[in-house]
Amino acid sequence: MKADYTRVIKMGALESFLTDHPKLAWVNVKGDSMTTDNGTSIPDGAKILMQMLPNDPFAIPIGKPVVIMGETNGKPFLVCKLITFVDLVYNRVKCESLNKKYQPFWMPLSAVTSIYEVKDVDIS
Repeated sequence: MKADYTRVIKMGALESFLTDHPKLAWVNVKGDSMTTDNGTSIPDGAKILMQMLPNDPFAIPIGKPVVIMGETNGKPFLVCKLITFVDLVYNRVKCESLNKKYQPFWMPLSAVTSIYEVKDVDIS
């Protein structure tokens, strides 16, 4: 099954990221892949405050929610996931959802333009 990591997209926010490259910003979440009944949850419609991380695979927080921005097949994407493993041999990261109905997948780092750590979640 081919991974679809274009679940979290708001084109207005994405366009502003591509033109302004902010280091700290709020973005709206769309979809239920980061929703869970127990523990940390980032539900559909929530706003997340994210902070840009250095462009360094060793700076990626393992097991914490991040927003990944990149491009695949000429299309930009913005996705919120947990990175659970950084594979420097094959230059990829393993991405997982909080919602266990979604399967983990590997994302090539060559498709990633930036990674943001989720600092806050507003579900109001």
